[in-house]
Amino acid sequence: MNLRAPPPTLTSVDGELLSRMVRADQLVMVRRSVLAAIPINIVLSFTATLVALNSGRAFEGLCWLMLSLAVNGLRSYVCRWPFAPSRGVLLDSSVATSPKGRPVEWHLRLAAVLAGFSGFVWALIPLLCNGYSSPQAVFYLTVVCGICAGSVTYGAAFAFVPISFITPALLSVAGCLVYWGGFDNLSLAAMVLLYLGALVRSAVHSERTFREGSRLRNEATAMTEQLRQVHALSLDATQQLSFRASHDSLTGLLNREGFTEAATLHIVSSRGQQHCLLLLDLDGFKAVNDAFGHKVGDRVLQDVAGWLQRELTDLRAVLSRWGGDEFAVLYSLQGARQPPAAIAQALIRSISFATAHYGGHLGVSIGISVSGDAEIADMISFADEALYEAKRTGRNRYQFFDAPLNLRLGTRRDVERDLLHAIEARAIGVWYQPIMGCDGKHIHSLEALMRWHHPRHGHIAPEEVIFAAANTGVAEPLLRHLVDEVCRAMRQLEASGSVLASVPIAINVSPREMAQLAVDDIVLGMLKGTSKNPHLPTDTAPSNATITR
Repeated sequence: MNLRAPPPTLTSVDGELLSRMVRADQLVMVRRSVLAAIPINIVLSFTATLVALNSGRAFEGLCWLMLSLAVNGLRSYVCRWPFAPSRGVLLDSSVATSPKGRPVEWHLRLAAVLAGFSGFVWALIPLLCNGYSSPQAVFYLTVVCGICAGSVTYGAAFAFVPISFITPALLSVAGCLVYWGGFDNLSLAAMVLLYLGALVRSAVHSERTFREGSRLRNEATAMTEQLRQVHALSLDATQQLSFRASHDSLTGLLNREGFTEAATLHIVSSRGQQHCLLLLDLDGFKAVNDAFGHKVGDRVLQDVAGWLQRELTDLRAVLSRWGGDEFAVLYSLQGARQPPAAIAQALIRSISFATAHYGGHLGVSIGISVSGDAEIADMISFADEALYEAKRTGRNRYQFFDAPLNLRLGTRRDVERDLLHAIEARAIGVWYQPIMGCDGKHIHSLEALMRWHHPRHGHIAPEEVIFAAANTGVAEPLLRHLVDEVCRAMRQLEASGSVLASVPIAINVSPREMAQLAVDDIVLGMLKGTSKNPHLPTDTAPSNATITR
């Protein structure tokens, strides 16, 4: 299981993306402003028409009203057209977008053009008041100037929209005033043009302010989204790391640490119930590795993990690859449909079907520990002892952890705990067994036999001592102690003038010690310090070291 790439660091938002975001905000705001302003425009249009009717210009007023309503209806309709979403820009769900729609820029330009049409309609107001020379001119001037100011207020997002609206309307006013001439009219025309310039400047400034605000808001939004993504990726990476720390990368099952933690929680959550721990070891797995290679061996382990998950689904068990070709299973006996022995036997029967397609036959040995109050570490130790017994007595079988195994486990723990102290205290002695010659009358050699009388458990078998020494890392101190004991015995024989002083003495060395320790260097070095000459007679087995004068 591979970890994902490290989460990205925060970066500044792309300028082009920000520009697209701002443009989309402008279009959305322009549409909202136009839709909000159109009702006001329509009300003013009806008011202007009523004034025209009252002044005797019914035909001109009605024609102008129809044109105004048509333009406003068109603007309202266009504001609802869906536009093409910009890449990387997220919009509110209420905004209509379509992949087939026109781009944002096109819709902004269209809004400006339609605003110009609406402004052109208001530029025709002179037809209703005789070029601003009738008594109603003040009313129309007020309406036109007011609606122009309102358009700038509503059109703050995109300056071209209000500018397109106010320019024809106010130029029409100024033109009519200049046409009629006179100081007052010319002064008023100049004021209208100044008013137009002020409104244009205000529109441009408002757009700049809107764009800056939109840019900051979108940048903050984008940075917030980046933070959210970084947090999500970081959280995912943390979860992946946590998964890797507690799970086996090959099979996906829990590893030792993960199993210990999950099993402990399982026991705590079902306090008062009895739990069963199965420790499984594949029989014949080394042969599969040797014959088919480690790649196939890995596939076998994956298949075994899947087989266990399928076979034990109903138990809601905690599964683990304990290490190598060992697997651990913990479940509560309450709710289990079968006793542990039946489950173990079913696993032994079905293991061959799980991996038969690789051509190698696999068996499984199972150690079983059942307890209602033991800690998970103790249950694992108990199941391991039972597993060792199952493999020792024939393999492809199961074994419960019972009273005799409990006694043997306690003995081994005491032996491992007390071994180093016994070596240092020279409590481990050496007995010498004579090896007779062919004639049966003369002693050919002596065999040094290790003997240890444990203060609690009595005589400990040599193989148990050697096993404990290998497990506790004191194999070399034990070997040095035995060689030293033999050398001391040889010196005593020489000092007493015994006939056995010239007899060779053999020390047994296990194959495990031969593989793990530099036995030759250790023995030769110690003999050199005692002026003894070692040699290996032709009738001595390779696993024996023989010492003579």
